[in-house]
Amino acid sequence: EGASPHDHVVPRRSRAEMRDCRRRSGQSPYTIFFNFLLTATASIIIIVLYCLSLLLRTNQYYDDDSHGNVRIRSIVENVLRDREIPKEITTVPNVDLFVVPEALKGAVFVGHLVTDLDSVGGAIGAAALYGGRAALASEVNSETAFALEEWGMEKPPTIEEVLKENPDAKICLVDHQQTSQMNPNINPDNVVGVIDHHALQSKTIVTDRPIYIDIRPWGSMSTIIAHTFLTHQRRPPMKVAGMMLCAILSDTLNLQGPTTTECEFYLRYVRFFLITVYFTNFIQQGIARWSRSSPK
Repeated sequence: EGASPHDHVVPRRSRAEMRDCRRRSGQSPYTIFFNFLLTATASIIIIVLYCLSLLLRTNQYYDDDSHGNVRIRSIVENVLRDREIPKEITTVPNVDLFVVPEALKGAVFVGHLVTDLDSVGGAIGAAALYGGRAALASEVNSETAFALEEWGMEKPPTIEEVLKENPDAKICLVDHQQTSQMNPNINPDNVVGVIDHHALQSKTIVTDRPIYIDIRPWGSMSTIIAHTFLTHQRRPPMKVAGMMLCAILSDTLNLQGPTTTECEFYLRYVRFFLITVYFTNFIQQGIARWSRSSPK
């Protein structure tokens, strides 16, 4: 006959049989409890030792003692050291991006002798940007006179007229920094700033105190002022913008000259802006003329 499916099942022992089995093996309940307690205690000791090893584990920070011996700092020492050293400020304060330099407030911006369009347009733009006054170092040429008339700008006064009113006026040189190009009526001690795009060569102005300097290797001085307007999200008046754009195109030979840089190429879009502003001005003048000529 076949084996029963329950033949392999071991019958469960009774409690009396289990106590008798433990008694024969010499393991009492107390012995079993003691073994469990010993195992638990050993496990706790191992865990504590492991945590201490992690806490006292060294890293790659070193200290030199007075005798020149190198000692590796532990993590505990590094934690205490980090608490003593002040943490760096990670938050950026909210500040105004455009702060007018104190030295340029109310200054007179004047170009070089043999005045060109860049020195006049840059002086007008800088005066509008920094809150000062533009002046001429000499009489304007025909190109500058055309730009002033085209944009309806009043010709700035000469530096002689400005110094006659205020002999101690603060002066900011634009489009030059050599004394040989400076108007002789300007006192070098009153120069508080230089905004230029030319190389520093002989006869560069020397001052007894620090002054504001903004010299960039770009194609024109007006590019520097126009870039400052754009980067600080300030909008120049239309007439001022027109004068600076004419100055940029003049000094860079319509952005094709050898002094043209990537910044001027970036600002080549100003030509479209110039055309837009020009036609806007043309339309406004046409409307004004039509309104004056038309009957009420």
